[in-house]
Amino acid sequence: MGTKKNSLIFGTRIGLLGGGQLARMLALKGQELGLEMHVLSPQASDPAAQVTRHWHQGSPDHAEDLASFFRQVDVVTVESEFHEATSLASAEKSSGTKLFPSAQNLGTLQDRLPQKDLLKASGLRTAPFFAVDTWADMDRAFEAFKGAFVLKKRRGGYDGYGTFIVRSKKDLERLKISFDPTQSPCIAEAFVPFVRELALVVARNPQGEIAVLPLVETHQVDSRLDWLKGPVRHPGLKTLQKGLEKFLKKIDYVGTIAFELFETKDRLLWINEVAPRVHNSGHYSLEAVEMDQFRLHLMAILGKSLTAELSVKAFAMTNLIGSGAATPEAPENLTGHLHWYGKNESRKGRKMGHVTYVGASSSALLKKALKERKGFKL
Repeated sequence: MGTKKNSLIFGTRIGLLGGGQLARMLALKGQELGLEMHVLSPQASDPAAQVTRHWHQGSPDHAEDLASFFRQVDVVTVESEFHEATSLASAEKSSGTKLFPSAQNLGTLQDRLPQKDLLKASGLRTAPFFAVDTWADMDRAFEAFKGAFVLKKRRGGYDGYGTFIVRSKKDLERLKISFDPTQSPCIAEAFVPFVRELALVVARNPQGEIAVLPLVETHQVDSRLDWLKGPVRHPGLKTLQKGLEKFLKKIDYVGTIAFELFETKDRLLWINEVAPRVHNSGHYSLEAVEMDQFRLHLMAILGKSLTAELSVKAFAMTNLIGSGAATPEAPENLTGHLHWYGKNESRKGRKMGHVTYVGASSSALLKKALKERKGFKL
């Protein structure tokens, strides 16, 4: 993509599959770098379509739209891991346009069963699990995991969708009434008693160079990220980073990837889930890191050098979650860095934006962030 490893060719055409907030932030960052950002999505009102004149109407899940889009750009990437991997591979092959992360990586990591198999085979700590395809498998999980387990749909789950927690026989019986595993294959995982949730975003380029963003503490409400703060210092971080570096080399991963973690009372770090893309837990990096996760992702897929030096002492971030307000409003005295996603409707549970705060103390910043968020009408 350039005559030198670290050079960027202005006007390089980057194709983004999907038009949500992640594609929007990638598009905005790419434009800052002089890249030509193309978006394939259904509606001109989609968040990413609003910020580039290179919008292509269509669906990333439609083979013809996909093939046409690949032919019009220089490199393609995704904001969601849930597109059909065989269609992506076919479009890449017929067009000669490279896709990052690879279709093979997306196909493996979009399905929680091979994802977990890969983590286990790589020696990374994750909860014991097995496939659930029948009601009998659900009974087996209840027995094997001593009455407490998490049932997750193998495909399409995020922000808590497709995840069910069983803590009692009554929970199990209710789940059997409302959910049919024979129609939607799942995995059952042992319930991990954690003291807090953490997240780590990593980027890797084709040359094998890796950049690691700061470890952050995350807090979920209704299985969605509500707030985060950092950086977090942890005695197990170096060991985890070494394991992740080997893991990413093994699968030849290119791009940004996020690892959602549990910390147990004995300070062990367990990998809960993997998201092969830019991630909500890395949004703070737009203000707090010299090369934020969106720039890291673009530089990685273009084969450029990576770095992830923290540029502030501490940070905190709150998500703005919709509640159905007809006309969302922001407080006039907001002191944080607001990122509004441009969604045309506020719905209950919908991510509408985020606000980042940087300074000297993550705890003090979080306190201010939560206080100021009360002034939003969402």
